Amino acid sequence: MVAVLAAYGLSDAKEAPHQHGEAATSILPVLRQPQVQWLFASIFFHVLSHMGIYTFSRSTWLPRFTLTGWLVVCAAVMAFHMVGSVLGGLMGEHWGLGSIFWATAITSLLALGCAVAVWRLQHSPQGLKELP
Repeated sequence: MVAVLAAYGLSDAKEAPHQHGEAATSILPVLRQPQVQWLFASIFFHVLSHMGIYTFSRSTWLPRFTLTGWLVVCAAVMAFHMVGSVLGGLMGEHWGLGSIFWATAITSLLALGCAVAVWRLQHSPQGLKELP
């Protein structure tokens, strides 16, 4: 949610298109900037943090399906992600980047609400086992 709020604060500035035949500038001075190096370091540690999540998920969820079942689940999630990307792009073109922010914020709040509901069910006296 914090990342969504931070993205909403970004400017909507657009660069002028580059002319053909212009000399290409070197990317090395940009990569040597401290803020860019910190960005890549944070991305590295963000990806590294996923290893713990994947290890936990694998040990908890892997036995629930066969490997071919997981292939179907992953393909369905990827298809859902691609459809969401296309819809997000269409929203951005039609209503501006702010519409993507608000759609993401609303879905994040819905996900939070679902997670809290599951937590409450899990910690209720009946537990999750007695649900239909």
